Amino acid sequence: MEVGSGSFMKDSLALVGRENPTHEHLSQRRLLAYIVIKRLNMHEQSIMTVEGDNRNLRSNSLDQLYARAFSEYGIKCLWSWRQIKNPSSGHARVIARALRAEGDRAARELSWKIEDACDAADKFSA
Repeated sequence: MEVGSGSFMKDSLALVGRENPTHEHLSQRRLLAYIVIKRLNMHEQSIMTVEGDNRNLRSNSLDQLYARAFSEYGIKCLWSWRQIKNPSSGHARVIARALRAEGDRAARELSWKIEDACDAADKFSA
C-alpha cells in the first residue's frame, strides 16, 4: 500500500479517534501517519484556543505584570507614579522605563516582561 493512496489516509484518519492504538493495529507507515495527523489536530486545536483567548490573556498578563510592578517596587522605584486600574500599553511602557532606571536587576527583568507584554498587546490590536 502506498502512502499517497486514498485508502491509506482513510485508514489512518479512522485510527485518529482511538485513544491508544497499539502497534498491532498499525504498521510503521500507518503509525507515522497517525502521529503526524494527531499532532496536526492538536496544533489546530491549540491555535483555535489561543486565538479565541489571546486578547484576554495578553491584557490580563499586562495587567498582572503592571500590578506586580507596583506591589513589589512601588515605594522604591515608582513613588512618583500612581497606579491606574486599566493601564494602556503606553502607560505600562513608562512604568517599565522607570523600573529600569530606578530599580535593581530583578526590577529590570520585570520591566522587560512588561515591555514584551506591551509589544504583544500592540501587535494583537494592530
